[in-house]
Amino acid sequence: MILRDWVKENITNTSLKIKTEEDVKMHIVCPFLEKLGYKKTDMRFENSMSVQTGTRKVTVESDIEIFENGNVEIIIDTKGPNISLKEKDILQSVSYAKLVATPPAIYGIVTNGWDVVVTNIYTGKRTSVIPSKGELISEVSRTRRKELTDIEIREVQSLLLTLTNEDELYKIIKKCKDTIEKKGMIRSDQSFKEMTKILLVKMNEEHRAKNGKTNRFQINILKQMGIIHKQSIKDEFICLFKDATTQYPIYSDPDEKIKITDADCLESVIKELEPWSFLGTGDDIKGAVYEIFLKSTLRGDFDQYFTPREVVDFMVKYANPKIGDKILDPACGSGGFLIQSFQYVNQKITDSNISEKESNRLFNDLIEKCLWGGEADEDLHVLAKINLIMHGDGYNNIYQGDSLNKTMIKSQTIVLI
Repeated sequence: MILRDWVKENITNTSLKIKTEEDVKMHIVCPFLEKLGYKKTDMRFENSMSVQTGTRKVTVESDIEIFENGNVEIIIDTKGPNISLKEKDILQSVSYAKLVATPPAIYGIVTNGWDVVVTNIYTGKRTSVIPSKGELISEVSRTRRKELTDIEIREVQSLLLTLTNEDELYKIIKKCKDTIEKKGMIRSDQSFKEMTKILLVKMNEEHRAKNGKTNRFQINILKQMGIIHKQSIKDEFICLFKDATTQYPIYSDPDEKIKITDADCLESVIKELEPWSFLGTGDDIKGAVYEIFLKSTLRGDFDQYFTPREVVDFMVKYANPKIGDKILDPACGSGGFLIQSFQYVNQKITDSNISEKESNRLFNDLIEKCLWGGEADEDLHVLAKINLIMHGDGYNNIYQGDSLNKTMIKSQTIVLI
């Protein structure tokens, strides 16, 4: 049974007014769950979870938890009826499900009383259909349960901290930039470049953690490594930067180095950024982080103009790039049009009724073959690459140079953005 079909039949033709998140929970979701075979005794409401990463701590609250055979198997996060579901909301429900129990719950669900996204924690599959009581029992019996490792738990906690504390993260980013300028004695027109290098290291370490390796962007880990290698934290971080540029060769100069020489400055910035998650955050957070951390700096230092996001969204929808199209922005700036095009086409791949193998192939083609950009400004071309990495990769065909005078793009069918 589909939630929106049930709502059409039972809610829209009544005098019941659904205005708040609580209304969605009590007047839509709970009655619908009972229709699916769940009893009120199977449910727990507003359960608090304490999440701590480093010295930062946040308390989050799940709206509805569903038990089966004594274990929490479903987490449901409800939103207000006028809230459009975004990637951030989906990731938040998944994070709740992963942290609520050991082993994790099977499903993380988010709904606004109309739209629904159901994520299977163990397979990653998303659907819009909430499982019935019988379907849940069947899924419990055939799911191979796995406990999260300490590394995985830490990354989920960092993600949840970031998702629930956007305003605080923005302040941290501004504070780090000020630290680089004042304590590190780096000019304001250079500080954002040093911040991008630190961000690149952090993203690479989060990528390592997703593959089961230790996230070394931690002061304690860097200290331990320093003792082993008889080096300072600064020297260890320089090694991490070399690893990051090997993984992501985004600089024209292969010998690009971190210019921060003050060890206390670098350690302060690492401590501030350590608890937060950048690579694993939803697109809204990534966009906001990018704009505050990079865009505002560039606009102030170099008088650059960036196309408003609403205009970018409209133009990409108007161009309507198809799966497999080659997409070119010959003056890509910080990569805004390419990011939106990437997300637009990726959604088409996600919505296509194709096999997982074919979906993965099309996604790999999208990031490896379909996104092309040229940018005359060296610094902007680097920032475009970092922006693409933050949003899911696809940076390898971004080139520095004058698109009018230099042949950078192969002769292919291209949607010009």
